[in-house]
Amino acid sequence: MMFRFEDYSITDVNTRKVLQCILEKGPITKRRIQKNTGLSWGGVYNSISKLLDKNVILETGQIRKDTPGRSPNLFDINYKENLSVGLDVTLGKIIGVVSHLDGKCIYSKTLSMKSNLSQDVIEGLLNVLYEIYDFVKEADYIKTIGLALPGSTIKGWDKEGLEHPFHGIFPKNLKDLVEEKFGAITGIFTDPDCLLASEINNLADKSNKDIIVVLRWSYGIGLSMLMDGKIYQGSNRMSGEIGHTVIDPNGELCSCGKRGCLETYASLQSLIRKIGPVSNFKEILNLYNNHDPYARKIVDDAMDKMSIILANTINIIDPTILIIGGEFASLPKEVFESFKAKIYQHIMIGSETQILQSNLDDKATALGAALLIRDKIYYEVFELK
Repeated sequence: MMFRFEDYSITDVNTRKVLQCILEKGPITKRRIQKNTGLSWGGVYNSISKLLDKNVILETGQIRKDTPGRSPNLFDINYKENLSVGLDVTLGKIIGVVSHLDGKCIYSKTLSMKSNLSQDVIEGLLNVLYEIYDFVKEADYIKTIGLALPGSTIKGWDKEGLEHPFHGIFPKNLKDLVEEKFGAITGIFTDPDCLLASEINNLADKSNKDIIVVLRWSYGIGLSMLMDGKIYQGSNRMSGEIGHTVIDPNGELCSCGKRGCLETYASLQSLIRKIGPVSNFKEILNLYNNHDPYARKIVDDAMDKMSIILANTINIIDPTILIIGGEFASLPKEVFESFKAKIYQHIMIGSETQILQSNLDDKATALGAALLIRDKIYYEVFELK
């Protein structure tokens, strides 16, 4: 069965409010929903009916009461039959997750990739999805699939003949290909946007008034920004590409065609190439912690340059919170605090931006992809603008 967007998208504001209320506070009665949303009784009743009809929520029973009269029904999310899948497709590995609508992971699969050829990456992506569907068994329960990809893969770099991380031609119809094979509504997002969605889902205070910036410091380097409750992407959908901020105009050639970009000094890919023979951040960190002089020099230089770029970002955007995620979030606490102090050295006096070390694991970006496609279908929280 092919799921159509119009079958599951929640198109009116009231129904989105009711759904979000049930997601956050369920099981919950209609009366409590009315109190929490401020909607009229008729508005709550109509929204509940729509959600029941779409099989997004279900009645879970009644509240016991000692007074005479009918006991009110409780409503909760139909978690079992509304699953969202997310895949983080990056250099060296593909991480797939199955999550409930609240973002809780119920299954994960990691596939290590020795090849970064586009055709091998697509084959690996499909194999992870096949394993996920084997786990779920009921294919109809998976309503959405979100794919997190490096920005350079999906922002049209190929139009200019520039390189993206996966060698060879990356299919432009990937979304359609996945939808046709698996029958679930599919969306493709940049990996920093997905990490941002996960970080916000993890925050205790999810105030939409905050300006939140998340850095994914990994094989590539990218930012995502939440402004007024929406992910900001810029007029050409190219915002957040700080990895291609030029540090040295005479530096080495970057994949974007310029010279001396931050990624040529500070990305995990560049560190692996310079420090070798290493294949991942854990091995680099072991060298660093064991005081290997060359590894220390390369990593310290990367942190020095990154601290300047992040301080400039804070000076320009003035965010409430800056969260540093990706492999570099696993820096030892004392090293991270030293790195954070370098950032504060370059920030304008008076800035109150909090700089946080992400505490999420390596499934965070995949879970964020599941959240973003969920929000696109079920309600709009992380609306792109």
